[in-house]
Amino acid sequence: MNYLTTYQHVYIQYHTSDMILLIDSNTAYLIIPKAKSRVVGYFQLNDDPKQIPYPIVNGVILVKYKALRYVVLSATKAETARIFYNAQVAIPIQYILEQLDH
Repeated sequence: MNYLTTYQHVYIQYHTSDMILLIDSNTAYLIIPKAKSRVVGYFQLNDDPKQIPYPIVNGVILVKYKALRYVVLSATKAETARIFYNAQVAIPIQYILEQLDH
Protein backbone atom coordinates (compact mmCIF):
# COMPACT_ATOMS: atom_id res chain seq x y z
CA MET A 1 0.00 0.00 0.00
CA ASN A 2 2.88 2.34 0.73
CA TYR A 3 4.24 1.80 -2.79
CA LEU A 4 0.82 2.52 -4.28
CA THR A 5 0.45 5.82 -2.45
CA THR A 6 4.03 6.88 -3.21
CA TYR A 7 4.02 6.01 -6.93
CA GLN A 8 0.54 6.76 -8.21
CA HIS A 9 1.36 6.99 -11.92
CA VAL A 10 3.04 3.62 -12.38
CA TYR A 11 1.51 1.16 -14.85
CA ILE A 12 2.30 -2.23 -16.27
CA GLN A 13 2.27 -2.69 -20.01
CA TYR A 14 2.15 -6.13 -21.60
CA HIS A 15 3.10 -6.65 -25.23
CA THR A 16 3.52 -9.58 -27.54
CA SER A 17 6.91 -11.17 -27.99
CA ASP A 18 8.58 -13.86 -30.06
CA MET A 19 8.61 -16.34 -27.20
CA ILE A 20 7.05 -19.76 -27.64
CA LEU A 21 5.95 -22.46 -25.21
CA LEU A 22 8.62 -25.15 -24.97
CA ILE A 23 8.10 -28.43 -23.16
CA ASP A 24 11.03 -30.49 -21.97
CA SER A 25 9.69 -33.85 -20.90
CA ASN A 26 11.16 -36.98 -19.42
CA THR A 27 10.05 -40.49 -18.56
CA ALA A 28 11.49 -42.91 -16.04
CA TYR A 29 10.44 -46.48 -16.75
CA LEU A 30 9.77 -48.85 -13.80
CA ILE A 31 11.37 -46.56 -11.24
CA ILE A 32 8.56 -46.25 -8.68
CA PRO A 33 7.70 -49.20 -6.38
CA LYS A 34 5.28 -51.82 -7.73
CA ALA A 35 6.78 -51.44 -11.23
CA LYS A 36 5.30 -48.05 -11.99
CA SER A 37 6.73 -45.29 -14.13
CA ARG A 38 6.78 -41.52 -13.82
CA VAL A 39 6.47 -38.72 -16.36
CA VAL A 40 7.72 -35.16 -15.94
CA GLY A 41 7.01 -32.03 -18.00
CA TYR A 42 9.06 -28.84 -17.72
CA PHE A 43 7.11 -25.96 -19.31
CA GLN A 44 8.81 -22.67 -20.15
CA LEU A 45 8.50 -19.66 -22.44
CA ASN A 46 11.68 -19.17 -24.46
CA ASP A 47 12.78 -17.54 -27.67
CA ASP A 48 12.11 -19.63 -30.76
CA PRO A 49 15.23 -21.78 -31.37
CA LYS A 50 14.45 -21.82 -35.11
CA GLN A 51 14.86 -18.04 -35.31
CA ILE A 52 17.58 -17.46 -32.72
CA PRO A 53 20.48 -19.94 -32.66
CA TYR A 54 21.17 -19.49 -28.93
CA PRO A 55 17.86 -18.54 -27.33
CA ILE A 56 17.69 -16.87 -23.95
CA VAL A 57 16.50 -19.37 -21.37
CA ASN A 58 13.56 -17.93 -19.51
CA GLY A 59 12.21 -19.08 -16.17
CA VAL A 60 10.00 -22.09 -15.84
CA ILE A 61 6.25 -21.48 -15.70
CA LEU A 62 5.23 -25.00 -14.65
CA VAL A 63 6.79 -28.31 -13.65
CA LYS A 64 4.36 -31.22 -13.87
CA TYR A 65 5.15 -34.58 -12.27
CA LYS A 66 2.88 -37.60 -12.55
CA ALA A 67 3.25 -41.17 -11.45
CA LEU A 68 1.44 -43.50 -13.82
CA ARG A 69 -1.32 -45.42 -12.04
CA TYR A 70 -0.82 -48.54 -14.10
CA VAL A 71 2.13 -50.70 -15.05
CA VAL A 72 3.14 -50.11 -18.64
CA LEU A 73 4.49 -53.02 -20.66
CA SER A 74 7.31 -51.17 -22.36
CA ALA A 75 9.33 -47.98 -22.28
CA THR A 76 7.64 -46.97 -25.54
CA LYS A 77 4.23 -46.99 -23.87
CA ALA A 78 5.63 -44.89 -21.03
CA GLU A 79 6.92 -42.40 -23.61
CA THR A 80 3.49 -42.30 -25.26
CA ALA A 81 1.90 -41.62 -21.86
CA ARG A 82 4.41 -38.82 -21.31
CA ILE A 83 3.41 -37.10 -24.54
CA PHE A 84 -0.28 -37.52 -23.74
CA TYR A 85 -0.09 -36.08 -20.20
CA ASN A 86 2.11 -33.17 -21.20
CA ALA A 87 -0.18 -32.33 -24.12
CA GLN A 88 -3.16 -32.29 -21.74
CA VAL A 89 -1.38 -29.64 -19.70
CA ALA A 90 0.01 -27.69 -22.68
CA ILE A 91 -3.31 -27.18 -24.48
CA PRO A 92 -4.90 -24.92 -21.79
CA ILE A 93 -1.62 -23.00 -21.40
CA GLN A 94 -1.45 -22.46 -25.16
CA TYR A 95 -5.08 -21.28 -25.17
CA ILE A 96 -4.38 -18.77 -22.40
CA LEU A 97 -1.32 -17.47 -24.24
CA GLU A 98 -3.35 -17.02 -27.42
CA GLN A 99 -6.04 -15.10 -25.51
CA LEU A 100 -3.28 -12.80 -24.20
CA ASP A 101 -2.02 -12.28 -27.80
CA HIS A 102 1.28 -13.85 -26.86
